[in-house]
Amino acid sequence: MLVVTSEEMRALDRYAIDIARIPSLDLMENAGRGVAERIIADYGPIAGKRVACFAGSGNNGGDGFVISRHLQHAGATVVCWYLAPRANLSPDAATNYDLLQRTHVTVRPVISDADILRIEGEFDIAIDAILGTGSQGPPRGLAAEMVTAINRLSVPVVACDAPTGIDVDNGIAYDPHVRADKTYALALPKPGLFAGSVRDAIGPIEIVPIGLTSEVLGQNQARRFVTTATEATTLLPQRSAAGHKGTFGKLLILAGSTGLTGASVLAAGGALRSGAGLVTVATAESVQPVIATKLLEGMPYALPEVRKRGVIALRALGEVRQLLHDRDGLVVGPGLGRHYETQELIRRTVSALDKPAVIDADGLYPFRDNLDYLTDCLAPLVLTPHDGELERLYDRPVPTEMLSRLELVREAATHLGVTLVLKGAPTIVGASDGSLWINPTGNDGLATGGTGDVLAGMIGTFLVQGLAPADAARLGVYAHGLAGDFAAEDFTRRGMVASDVVAALPDVWRSLETAAVARNR
Repeated sequence: MLVVTSEEMRALDRYAIDIARIPSLDLMENAGRGVAERIIADYGPIAGKRVACFAGSGNNGGDGFVISRHLQHAGATVVCWYLAPRANLSPDAATNYDLLQRTHVTVRPVISDADILRIEGEFDIAIDAILGTGSQGPPRGLAAEMVTAINRLSVPVVACDAPTGIDVDNGIAYDPHVRADKTYALALPKPGLFAGSVRDAIGPIEIVPIGLTSEVLGQNQARRFVTTATEATTLLPQRSAAGHKGTFGKLLILAGSTGLTGASVLAAGGALRSGAGLVTVATAESVQPVIATKLLEGMPYALPEVRKRGVIALRALGEVRQLLHDRDGLVVGPGLGRHYETQELIRRTVSALDKPAVIDADGLYPFRDNLDYLTDCLAPLVLTPHDGELERLYDRPVPTEMLSRLELVREAATHLGVTLVLKGAPTIVGASDGSLWINPTGNDGLATGGTGDVLAGMIGTFLVQGLAPADAARLGVYAHGLAGDFAAEDFTRRGMVASDVVAALPDVWRSLETAAVARNR
């Protein structure tokens, strides 16, 4: 699904109105009616419920007037406070204000602080339609007072398009901002809505179509998307009833060192639980017995090491290449350590690759001042750094603002000619052609050691099963986050660990496969 900035959304609206000749009042009606229908579906039955709507003077307020009208028509008792006077309303908002006056909705103007003090009553639902995506910096004046009034209500709060006080482009929560329990994003989601920094203020996001045609949507060329559940199901590699171990991919994982054996086991677990046919974990000779006791389904392989230091030696290069000859792809890095011989082994392995690979964690370190190894590599590469690793690799600070993060991922992926997975909240996938995908799944429970190793193994599996690098990364990231969500249900976000994510993967595949079957009926 396309993701647009607030300005890009306004440009699409202008094109829809001026070029595609879709009346602006129709767009507002579609938006308000759609949100009202979602509220009824999510919080209904609505008849008899008491609803408080807070409307601004712009088009977001106009959406609020339409929502109020439709909820009242469905049987709710609605009180709508709006930032008055009427003369300050946008033209479409004024038209819908006049329509609202003909209903039984109680409409109350907010002109002064005294009016704010009169915002009271017992309600079942509150609607924020004050500023939406029109927020520029923190709310001021009566709008800020209205935000405070909403936050005082002890009822579910839903936001129309975006909670007031949230920068929907960069994921900044200003003071004050509405703390919404759910956000109904109009037409298309905006990038900042997915930022972990504002997730508690936004709640689950639902997209409400407003009647924009494919012609209109096609005007946006930003190549910025969010991966949806439907898209994830279409990316799942097909499994043949006549398949065998070789059919489902043979993956080599170059990982592990003294004290870091768990990383290799977790990467193998992510790969195996994602359907890989055969997984070989190649590691330092003295470390191999430790991994063998933990790895029942994978195959541990001992490689020469550096003077009993528990790290892989450069002289293992020939064996690594021979192992790769009989495998379909490589995951390199989890728990490998940073000995200079191991780093040189990684560089030489990658420079000669003719099969897809995931480079993760310690596997990224050797390329800090040697980016040519990556840009010159002819094999498909997926890099999976977190912020610190990307800063070290690319020698650029990673910004916190969402739009700047997205553009840095785009720049690095295209410059290096790789698929780049920037792990975080949210995780961002950047393809070598400049396309970007924001991942909507996952939670802060994934912020614990080892979960990135699980992800590397998952992406590696999808590579050896034939998915293109960007598709393998998108599916891996989405399913990994969903496994984290399932694990949090069982173990809590505070209590979950990386092995819980591996254990939750069968539930993820069951969920996606069931959805795929239902979609194809």
